[in-house]
Amino acid sequence: ATWVDLGWLALRESSEGDGVPPERFRRLLAMAPFFAKRRGTAAGLETMLRVATGVRAIRVLDSLKDPRVTEPFHLLVELPSPAVSARPLVELIVRYEKPAHLTHEVALVDEP
Repeated sequence: ATWVDLGWLALRESSEGDGVPPERFRRLLAMAPFFAKRRGTAAGLETMLRVATGVRAIRVLDSLKDPRVTEPFHLLVELPSPAVSARPLVELIVRYEKPAHLTHEVALVDEP
């Protein structure tokens, strides 16, 4: 997994709450070329979070493209409340995959 820059994720233990099940990890590996082309983008991060967690309703809002995010150089990750157990994994992936100059927050939201 290190050859596609996912070694940091493969070493995580599921018991910590931030691990990825093997079938999802295999999908992440298969999608590595897709992620490489979109690295550093909100869309790429959103797709990675959806694949890793299995939560389709995750949204990543970028301060450059979404007026609801008022803080400059900031990402807002909206995680549906029923998926609160995925929060440690979401936090881990965002910390590793977001551009270094951005701040972020993970907010629990009610599903529409």
